[in-house]
Amino acid sequence: MVDFRYHALSLVAVFLALGIGIVLGVTVGDSLVSEADQNLRDSLRDDVTEAREDARNEQELGTRRDEVIDETSQAVAEGRLRGTDVAVVAIGELPGSIADPVEEAIDTSGGNIERTAVLDPPDAPPAQSTRRQQRVGRRIGRLIERGGPVRSLREDEPRRFSGSYSGPVEAVVVYRDPPPEPDDDEGARDLELREAFEDGLFKGLRDNVVGVETMGTDPSQVGWYEDEVIASVDNLDLAAGRLALVLVLGEAALAEITGERPEGSFGYKDTADQALPDLD
Repeated sequence: MVDFRYHALSLVAVFLALGIGIVLGVTVGDSLVSEADQNLRDSLRDDVTEAREDARNEQELGTRRDEVIDETSQAVAEGRLRGTDVAVVAIGELPGSIADPVEEAIDTSGGNIERTAVLDPPDAPPAQSTRRQQRVGRRIGRLIERGGPVRSLREDEPRRFSGSYSGPVEAVVVYRDPPPEPDDDEGARDLELREAFEDGLFKGLRDNVVGVETMGTDPSQVGWYEDEVIASVDNLDLAAGRLALVLVLGEAALAEITGERPEGSFGYKDTADQALPDLD
């Protein structure tokens, strides 16, 4: 017959072994987990340090690249538009982010901004019609392109004109300020009248028009320029964009002689055909 004390001692030994095993397991496990956690932290720290270093290197390379592009662009653009008179047209607003780089590009290339027209979107009283807006747009387009008296337009229409209108220009830069999305019937009517005016405006212009915007123009108007069948530059705020504008304006200024209007979308956006026109 087995003694009860033997069973008791056996049970005690078993529980003691289990306890020791648990303690050892927890200790070893904590140690392993702690070591793995430290290794992970070290690895992440190294990755972050490496990523920051790569970012600094990329930024330095980007800065040097921009400097090279800027210097090269000025050298390539210099004198390309010498003697060329250009008109600047803004539909809606003409922000400094557009006006300043356009002026810089044309000045650098030896061209001259002969006139500027900032065309407010037409008012929309019930008496106005899309046909009337087309007629007004066509009349203003011809005036901007060929020159002429602007006094009557200043009196009759809420438009702003500056510069000389004494003769024709060889090329036209157009910026379309993105119109707001209509949220009611009145807004839809305003947009309809504005688009009718724009349609007439381009019928009044010739084939020497270039559309522009910046990388930050939202929504992009490149699709609208394509619908109007005019070339465009989408990164006017960058040196490469200003060079692209000069090159396309050079083609536009010769359109009447060559019979070929400039084509293509240039810049850095997904809608661009290529970054720059072909250099001749």
